[in-house]
Formats: sequence, C-alpha cells, structure tokens
Amino acid sequence: MFTIKYCIIILSVIVQLNSVFMAKGDNYMTPDQYARSNKKVFQINLIIAFAALLMVVLDAATHGMSLGLVIEIVAVLAGVLQMTVGFIKFRETRFGAVVILGGPTLYYMIIMIIQNDMIFYAFAIPVMLSCILYLDLRLYVVGQMAMTIGGLIVLVRNLIATGSIPRDHFVDGFIIILAGIAGIESLKMRRTLVREDDEAIKKGQETQEKTRIQMVEIAKEITGLFDEAHGEVDELKSIIGRNHDGMREIAGSSGNTAAAVTEQSHQIADIHEQTEVADAKRNQMVEMSESTQKAVIDGTKVIDQLKDKTANVVEMSDKTVASTKAVTEKVEKVEKIVGSIISISKQTNLLALNASIEAARAGEAGKGFVVVADEIRQLSEQTSSASNQITSIMQELSADVQNAVDSTNAAAESVKAQDILIRETADTFEEIGENVGNLIGRFNDIGTSIEAIGRSATEINNNIASLAATSEQVASLSSMGEEGARTAVEKFDEFDILLKGIYDQAQRLK
Repeated sequence: MFTIKYCIIILSVIVQLNSVFMAKGDNYMTPDQYARSNKKVFQINLIIAFAALLMVVLDAATHGMSLGLVIEIVAVLAGVLQMTVGFIKFRETRFGAVVILGGPTLYYMIIMIIQNDMIFYAFAIPVMLSCILYLDLRLYVVGQMAMTIGGLIVLVRNLIATGSIPRDHFVDGFIIILAGIAGIESLKMRRTLVREDDEAIKKGQETQEKTRIQMVEIAKEITGLFDEAHGEVDELKSIIGRNHDGMREIAGSSGNTAAAVTEQSHQIADIHEQTEVADAKRNQMVEMSESTQKAVIDGTKVIDQLKDKTANVVEMSDKTVASTKAVTEKVEKVEKIVGSIISISKQTNLLALNASIEAARAGEAGKGFVVVADEIRQLSEQTSSASNQITSIMQELSADVQNAVDSTNAAAESVKAQDILIRETADTFEEIGENVGNLIGRFNDIGTSIEAIGRSATEINNNIASLAATSEQVASLSSMGEEGARTAVEKFDEFDILLKGIYDQAQRLK
C-alpha cells in the first residue's frame, strides 16, 4: 500500500512541476500589478500553510506520529519554501505567480493522497480563489485540475479499499468541482469586464484625441488673429511712443534748466553755509593760535629762568670741582706727613731695641734703662699702628675724594650740555612765536576773504531765485504733456499684456 502511495506522490510532483513550467499564458498585468498581486497571494497562502500544518500536528498528537504525517509536514514546509523563493526572486513576473501557487498545490496534493479524510479539500478553495487576482485563465485551470486530481485520487483509493465511495467524500469532491467551475466562470466574467473597460477607455482616448486636434486648429486660427491685432497695437504704441519721447525731451530740457538753476541755488546755499562753517573754523584756529602764542611766551619765560638756574649750577659745579681738588691735594700732604711719622716710629723702635740689648749687657746697672727702653719701644709700636690706621683712612678718603671729583666733573659736563640744549630750545620757542604771529595774521586775511565770498553768494542766490521760478513753470507744462503721453503708453502696454495672455492661452491649446 505504501508503494502505491509513493508512486502517486511522484505522479503528483510531476504534475506540479508541469504546472510550474507553464510560464506562458494570458499576461493582463504590468510588473507593478504582478508585484502587488503576488504579495497578496503570498500572504494568503502563508496563512493557509499555517492552518494545514496545524491540522497535521493536531492529527499527530491525536493518533501518534507516522511516516505519512512526517511526509505531510515536510511537504508543507517545502511548499512554504517554494512560495518564499518565488516571491523574493520573481515577485514582478507571471513566473513568480506560478511558483507561489505551485507551493500550496504541491502540499495539498500530497496531503490529499496520504490522508483518508476529504475534509482537507477545504484548503483548495482559498488557493483557487486567490488565482482570480491574476486574470489568467490558464493558470487558474491548471491549478483547478491539480486540486481536482488530488480529490479524485482519494475517491479512487477509497473505492479500491472498501468497494464503495462514502457519501460525504462524494459530496466533497463534487463541491471541489463546482467551486472550480464557479471560479472559471467568475474569472471569465471578470476578464470580459476588464476587456470592455479597456475598450471603453480606448474609445474615450480616441474621442479626446479628436477633440484635441480640433482645439489645436481653433487655437491656430485664434493665434493668427491675435498676431494681426498685436501688430496693429505695436504700430500704435510706436506712434504714441514717439510723441511721448518728444514731450519728454521738451519737459527734459525745461526740467534740466529748472533743475540746473535749482542745483546752482543749492550749491550757492551750500557755499554760503560752508563759508560760515569755514569762518567758524577760522575763528577757532585763531583762538588756538593765540593760545599757542601765549603758551610759547610762557615757555620762553620758563626757559630763561631755567637758563639762569643752569648757569648758577654750572658755576657751583666749577667751585665744587675746585674745592674737591684742594681737598685731594691736602689729603696727599697728610699722607706724606703720616708716612714720615711711620718712618720715625720704625727708627725709634729700632733704637729702643738696641738700647734694651745694651742695657742687658750692662747687667744690674742697666736695668732701669731697660725699663725705659721697653716703654719707648711700646710707644713707638703704638705710634706706628696708629699711623698705619691713619694711612688706611687717608687712602680711603683719597679714593672717595677722587670719586667725588669724577662725579662732579661728569655732573658739570651734563649741566653744560643741558645748558646748550636749553639755549637751543629757547631759540626754537622764539621761532615758533614768530611763526604763530604770522599765522594769526594770515587767518585774519582769510576771514576777510570769507566774508566777501558770503556776500557774493547771497547776491547770486537772490538772482537765481527769479530765474528758477520761470523755468519751473515751463517744466510743469511740459511734464503735464509728458504725463498724458506716458499714461496712454501705459494703457496700451496693459492692453498688449492682455493680448499676450490670451495669445499664450491659445498657444497652450495647440
């Protein structure tokens, strides 16, 4: 019995492969439509596969696992894999639809062959209904044949096994056939409606094309009329434009005269204003120059006082240098005297030493003389020590005096140089004072000239005022004529724009 089942399974697989490779059929759909339909059919058949797998698992839980149930589970999973591959790789083609529908057809036939219950035929109905989405009659018929063959195999197998067909199995098979016939008729009707819609759309497009051609012809006629009207308007605009230009030249010449007069009046007013500003600035400069002159005079007085004090400092520096030299000479004399005292102390010390030696030789008779000789020697040594200290102090004093002399000489030279600079500064201040005095005189002369310019500008401005009034009257009359011509041109421009707008609309009708 299992051998027969396996043969039937192989036969069903062959039928399934034959349906998969039927890639040629009625192509009523675009790639985008195939993509959307394949997505929807893929989702529906995934739900159906889940339901079939659930029923097989429940059957296994109820009656125990068997080889047939294992084959059914593998068939469902293989069908899901086939649908997934078809959807991912061929979702925009009819071949993708064939592959997606082939998956449920495969596991449906295998389940129908292995199972003894016709209840599984219910899975065929949603699969066949999903085929209607494609408007492909051949695809639907092949799927219906596969579903019907699965049901017939169950009926024949039961007939062979039991010698009769159960009533419910016969009814189930009959329902499958009726559902298939109803689906075919529905698909035919839908295809007919689609075809009629296509024909109606095509007729509507033809009518629209004829209407478009007629509108283009009418637009060409309107365009020709507007071309002629546009030419007339351009000629009339040209005539009015020439009149406008003439009036504008008249107004322009009069306006230019009035403008020139007005401009001259403004310039004269500016000159008058600028002369007042210049005179104010001149007065400020005179005040500043007088202040500068006063400061120069005060500075000259200070310089003179500084010169006197510098002369006193130079004189005092010279006296200090002379006094310092005298001190230095006296220190040198003291050093010589101290040197003589030191020499005498050394000789006295030597004599006292000799006397001590001679007194020692005299014995008892020379003891008193020895005491005196020792006292003399000690006094000589003290004198020599004091003289050495005096010599050291005098040498330091001599060095300090010499430093004072050098500093005094340097200060004297600096004071003399400063005295020279002060004298030069005094000369410079005198020159500055003279130049400032001359500058004040020049400023006074400029003030006189500025006053004369102001009086002349006032007279010129009064004369220009009367001339400007006459020029403004001529310019006003000319401007009125120009305004009328410009208004006419603007009106014709608006009319021309309106004509162009209608002309453009007529062009768009072509």
